[in-house]
Amino acid sequence: MSIDFLRKGRFNPNANDVFFMNADDYAIMDPAAEGFINQLDRFINRHKSSQVNRLKALKRYYLADNDIRYKEPKSDKTAADNRIASDFARYITIFEQSYMLGKPVVYKNASDKTLQEEVDDFSKQNNESYHNVLIKTDLSIYGRAYELLYVDGDENNVQVRLARLNPEQVFVVYDDTVQRNSLFAVRYYRVRYEEGKFRDFVEVYTNDKVYYYRNDNQEAGGMKFVEETTHEFNGVPVTEYASNEDRTGAYEAVLDTIDAYDLAQSELANTQEDFNNALLMIKGNPFTGSDDNPVIVDDSGTERPNPNFIGNVVAQMKQARLLIMDDNPDENGAEPGAEYLTKSYDSDGTKAYIDRLVGCSYARFTDRFFSAL
Repeated sequence: MSIDFLRKGRFNPNANDVFFMNADDYAIMDPAAEGFINQLDRFINRHKSSQVNRLKALKRYYLADNDIRYKEPKSDKTAADNRIASDFARYITIFEQSYMLGKPVVYKNASDKTLQEEVDDFSKQNNESYHNVLIKTDLSIYGRAYELLYVDGDENNVQVRLARLNPEQVFVVYDDTVQRNSLFAVRYYRVRYEEGKFRDFVEVYTNDKVYYYRNDNQEAGGMKFVEETTHEFNGVPVTEYASNEDRTGAYEAVLDTIDAYDLAQSELANTQEDFNNALLMIKGNPFTGSDDNPVIVDDSGTERPNPNFIGNVVAQMKQARLLIMDDNPDENGAEPGAEYLTKSYDSDGTKAYIDRLVGCSYARFTDRFFSAL
């Protein structure tokens, strides 16, 4: 993965576009016909090329797989190059989700006991409190979330179910009126069965039907219509939720601050590691051996390390943690000595900078969050 760290635009300018289609054009299309399938391919390709990268990046930050991990390596291969990724995005998401749904939503109807029982049964069968948590988590991460209504069971025991759909694989197409009515929803995904064998699936949800398409191993001819089924929801059964008008995630506005915090923490760790591995500089006239040959041959003809070879002497000193210096000045009169080469850094200033980044990130999030309530 190649990431342009802390420069240029982070996402595609069209990464949060809403998909539209003329209602009259849609009305005359046959979902099983080649024309509609081609239009469907164009929508899916737009979603993949302009929107999925943003969605995946936001999910990466939620998983603490931040851009710092993909920063270009340092040119000096011997320098410390730690990559410390913070979990600020996850913290912000959990904070928002817990604030909103820490106490689950309760549905009450005191005037109709039968209706109340049906509502309670629906909530229990769908584990709705947890489902709401999943939807709210997606809203915090992606700025959008998708919910599918479907029917389970047989004709003697029909159950309406709820399912959370992955925002990286779903989008809704709306008409071009001011009402922005949903025309259909698209879910596309790939199933891998074994090495080199996979199948692409597409599901299209309309007001009264669900259309299924399939493509095996990206075979020639592209996506093919498979079948259709009907539903009784009298509307597109996929609902798109948005966290705000711009459909931005809870921590999307502070990604740069998160990157700056990660960089500051990483460089602080690098400074400490470089300090621990500081170079020893020997000045003056140290005793570092006099022979140029790294090995010598004893009387039996066997080669062994030369104890007077400069490299062997230095290695032995380092291993023994002992430095032996010649106490005579060198030819220029400089007295022998040794010291470590280290950089000094302003620890108080560094801490203040990191604290300021934390405060800035938290303040911007809370201002946005509570102003939206």
